[in-house]
Amino acid sequence: MEEQYNHVSCLNGCSTDFINKLFDLCVDLLIWVSDKLGISYEAINIWIFVIIEPIIFIIMISYIIHLRRKIKKLNKNE
Repeated sequence: MEEQYNHVSCLNGCSTDFINKLFDLCVDLLIWVSDKLGISYEAINIWIFVIIEPIIFIIMISYIIHLRRKIKKLNKNE
């Protein structure tokens, strides 16, 4: 398994071994979750990265904008 990553290099000194092991762990976790939910690995990827993550991102951006406006309003009242 390690041979497949020999061509990968990090100029900033990062550990490619750690990154690859973390990636493999995440893939194993997604496979485990897909087995538990009874859906395919591809389907769980779509649900997480195409549907759920963008929704969370939009909610977070909206909340950040709301809080910035609230801070701006509170600073005007000082």
